[in-house]
Amino acid sequence: MIDQKLTTYFSRYKTLTPRADFVSSSMAKILLTEQQQPINFNTFRTRFLESITVGSALALASLMLLVVLGGISYLGQQSGVATVATISPASKDADTVALLQEASKLVSSVQIKEVDNFAESSEQVVSALDKLSKEP
Repeated sequence: MIDQKLTTYFSRYKTLTPRADFVSSSMAKILLTEQQQPINFNTFRTRFLESITVGSALALASLMLLVVLGGISYLGQQSGVATVATISPASKDADTVALLQEASKLVSSVQIKEVDNFAESSEQVVSALDKLSKEP
């Protein structure tokens, strides 16, 4: 009895077919979805090289910027700023030496004033931050 029921069910299921609208809509959905390509060596290599290309362009630009800025600062140091040590012995007269010493004192006093201004402004920033942190 169970065998007969199973054979009737199986024979009925063998003849079942999906509706035509279901078949066409399913096929359209399958064909319209984006298909993933299997990853092979050429695809991987292409993606890897594209990512390296962008990274290497950024690294090269950074390196060039570093070289340019380093060159500018090096040239600024070598731009012929005269000190007492760089003056040739033939041109070491009293006026030149006095002028260079006065200029170096002026530069050092300007640097000291800048340090004082920085210290004062940092104290003002600290006090302002303290006030802001105490407010509710």
